[in-house]
Amino acid sequence: MAKGWRATLKGSRCQVNGFYVPGGNTKTQSLNLEPDKGVGPARYAFQFDAKTVDGKFPP
Repeated sequence: MAKGWRATLKGSRCQVNGFYVPGGNTKTQSLNLEPDKGVGPARYAFQFDAKTVDGKFPP
């Protein structure tokens, strides 16, 4: 997480640290990004990385 930002991932009203998605299915999560008061207006780029527990994804 970038310095000066807080992020939470939520699903079904609970904070999420990880989740299971069976092959062929989808899951929807809500991401909340909150900057500290000192972070000014600008265009910010965010990158999301995902991986499986067994390390098979991404290849």
